[in-house]
Amino acid sequence: MDTTLGSVGIERRWRGTATRQGTIVSSVLAAMLSSCLFLTRFALTVGKSELSLALVVVLCGTALLVLTGSIRISPSRLGLFGVAAATLLLSVMLSGGSQPSYMSFANLLLLYACWIFVVPDDRQFAMVITTVRRMLLIIAIAGILQFFAQVGIHSQTLFNWDVLPRAVISHGFNYVIPAPGLGGLNKSNGFFLLEPSSLSQMMAIAIILELEFYRVSWRIGVLAAALALALSGTGLVLFCAIVPLLLLRRGFGGVLLVAVPAVILLGLIVAGPKLALLLDRVQEFHSDQSSGFARFLSPFFLFSDFLYPHLQTTLFGMGPGAIETFTNKTAYLIHDPTWGKLIFEYGFLGAVPLSIFVGYCFFAGARSVWLASALFVNYLLLGGNLVDARLQAMILALVVLQNRPRDVRGATVRSVMPGAPMPRAPMPGVRTAAPGSHSPVRRVR
Repeated sequence: MDTTLGSVGIERRWRGTATRQGTIVSSVLAAMLSSCLFLTRFALTVGKSELSLALVVVLCGTALLVLTGSIRISPSRLGLFGVAAATLLLSVMLSGGSQPSYMSFANLLLLYACWIFVVPDDRQFAMVITTVRRMLLIIAIAGILQFFAQVGIHSQTLFNWDVLPRAVISHGFNYVIPAPGLGGLNKSNGFFLLEPSSLSQMMAIAIILELEFYRVSWRIGVLAAALALALSGTGLVLFCAIVPLLLLRRGFGGVLLVAVPAVILLGLIVAGPKLALLLDRVQEFHSDQSSGFARFLSPFFLFSDFLYPHLQTTLFGMGPGAIETFTNKTAYLIHDPTWGKLIFEYGFLGAVPLSIFVGYCFFAGARSVWLASALFVNYLLLGGNLVDARLQAMILALVVLQNRPRDVRGATVRSVMPGAPMPRAPMPGVRTAAPGSHSPVRRVR
């Protein structure tokens, strides 16, 4: 977290009533978070296509914030987005694909147009962090209860929501995935989320959020249990990429020296005769029919087979929506990770400017580099998030709308400034910095 909050902690009570614009912003951000955590399975069926509810919430919510003057445009983001949009349009016009999806292209432009805005009130950051913390804890508890409830409730309805009409539920996701070696039990998907991998990713983000902004508490144990019961590698990838560095930064290097060997030893003891299954999972990258290969390696094979043979496709790609049409055209299993889909469909000419814009939105004036990094790794590597608003709703609420690019810092409503309402005494458990200190404060019980 940067110093825009000054000596004010992540949570403070403020005198006076909330402003009308502040209430609108709080409501919209809470709706965005709800759409990607509790309503992520719902979609509107339009012909043969599905329109995720998260996309509707993101676009309508951003439009409401614009119409009410509750958010500001960042000129630097606007300029970078203009360049990216122009090059993407050129790639669409010159792409090597035969039937580009203009709906996919329009979806991309509308979704990333929401990234040019900033919430001007600094106090919204504390609100949104507190809100998502509570939501993720509910998801964790739901995931734990779901896993153990299947022992007595022998029905896949716990995982796939078959009791609801198919017209309102998203399809094409693996809601029910058996847990290898656990006697017919299924991996937990958090009940509300799409897949076990979604639960594992959200729990990793929740643990990172706890370590960054709050004191260590029982919540981390609950989140870690839900992460383990998801039995998915994507959340562990995110956890291992960020958490050890975050612990070192907080001065817990000694904990790592004890915890890492202890976890390995415990895993070996618990795995016992099932250790071969674990080793098979680790070695699945050797199989071109495995999910690990499809998620992390298949784009390189797609590039080699279809992009690189021709200069036109290398520069301009195969056209928007093209990667989905190749699902049944290859002997190996493919997936559409964000970076792979972007390059494959828009070529390097379109991919580079959009990548610069996205990177700038994530990290320029970031409130928390750790939170931004966690969501960036998730966005870029762990799913097909290029035009999927489900994760982007969280990215917008927690990072993109909250960051402070240099060109908008002077226009923001700061937490402490001459003439502004003075904060009350800190809430119990909040630790504040000394007067004049520029070190951010973020440890809350």
